[in-house]
Order: sequence, then structure tokens, then C-alpha cells
Amino acid sequence: MNTVDGFKGIMALELDNVPRIFHDALIKQHKQDIVNYKNYQASLPEELRYENNIGNALNNIRLYDKIRHRRNECVINEAELRYKELLEKSS
Repeated sequence: MNTVDGFKGIMALELDNVPRIFHDALIKQHKQDIVNYKNYQASLPEELRYENNIGNALNNIRLYDKIRHRRNECVINEAELRYKELLEKSS
């Protein structure tokens, strides 16, 4: 897989289905887009920047996913314990 990494609000550039003769120009443009994006983000007020909006939202999603996963594990563990207790009582 032939890809060039992106940056925060810019997705990675995938070159698999692009003819080789265009790779250099596309990579150069992609890197320039990243530089332009960084400059644009630096010009924004802090509360409007990507990392303070989308970045925080993504971090919150990851955090809530971890919390939900832990809760689910606890529920499963409790159900397994109840099942084992019922098996022991019935034996």
C-alpha cells in the first residue's frame, strides 16, 4: 500500500490507483496542503482550532468507549458469577 501520511484535519494520500507519473506532483501538493493547513490553524483563535474542537471530541469518544467497555466487562463478570453460583446451588 502506497500512502503518504496526513495531518489532523487532512487525510492520508493513497497512491495505489494513481499512475506513477503523477506521484511526485501529488506528494508535493499534499505536503504543501499540510503546510497551508498548519498556517491556517495557527491564524485561528485557539477556541476554533482543530485540536481544541475535533481533537477533544475524538478524545472524549475514546474515553467513553473505554468506560463503556469496562462497564460491559463488569456486567459480563457479574453474570458469569451468578451463573456459577446457580450451577453450584443446583449441584
